[in-house]
Amino acid sequence: MKNVKGKYGALSAILSILGLMLFYMSTFSGNGVIGTYFFVGIATWIASYIVGIKAIKSKEIGSLKYIGMGIISLIIIGYVLLIVIVGVGGFGA
Repeated sequence: MKNVKGKYGALSAILSILGLMLFYMSTFSGNGVIGTYFFVGIATWIASYIVGIKAIKSKEIGSLKYIGMGIISLIIIGYVLLIVIVGVGGFGA
């Protein structure tokens, strides 16, 4: 990662989008929702979050360093809200 000096924000955004695409592709797998794409997508999200924190600590200029972590946070908030809304509805019972 020494050659990426000053580009952590862009790398975080790219990893976040790649993780989102892999997470979406996991819904099409024949093994159900939890498959290879699912775990690789989660791993890229974790890597994106770590790289985003490194970008913030290195005080990169610009707002690109927040985009990767923002995308991940919005997706997680969306899924949590979906589970809560379905749970309040009683799962169709």
